[in-house]
Amino acid sequence: MLQWIILLVIAAGAGKALSYSATLQEAGALMAEKHGLGVQPIQYQNTLTPPWLTNFTIAVWVALFADAAWVWYLNGWQQGVGALVAAIILPAMFQAVLPPRRGSGMFLRNAFHAMVNLQADYERDGDQARAQAMAINVELLLATRPDLLDAFKQKGSRHAG
Repeated sequence: MLQWIILLVIAAGAGKALSYSATLQEAGALMAEKHGLGVQPIQYQNTLTPPWLTNFTIAVWVALFADAAWVWYLNGWQQGVGALVAAIILPAMFQAVLPPRRGSGMFLRNAFHAMVNLQADYERDGDQARAQAMAINVELLLATRPDLLDAFKQKGSRHAG
């Protein structure tokens, strides 16, 4: 029983990782469309993605399939196949059902904050090329979603302005 509860919790995390990634993919496509010049949306999505998201996504999917293998080992192949099917279907269901959903402003605000913080880190470290590139990407994101700056200023960040 514990294995199934763990599977549900991990599947919820995987669903939220899917929602977050899908939101950043949509924002990357908008940025590429706005910028033009033949830049691929995935390049903007990579810029938008906080460094921890990729590791989190890998960790939840590995844990999800490890838990399915655990169910298989402890309870036999029938429940194991059920756990494997659940590990594939449940994240998609949780992505669609549990808030925050795909397109959530919370995901974009988080990505925006990560970008601004990275820009500040690059400036602090004297890496002007990366700082300028990140500044351009921040401006491009704001051009597609100006509401992010208002939310950022309301939080009272030291980087706003």
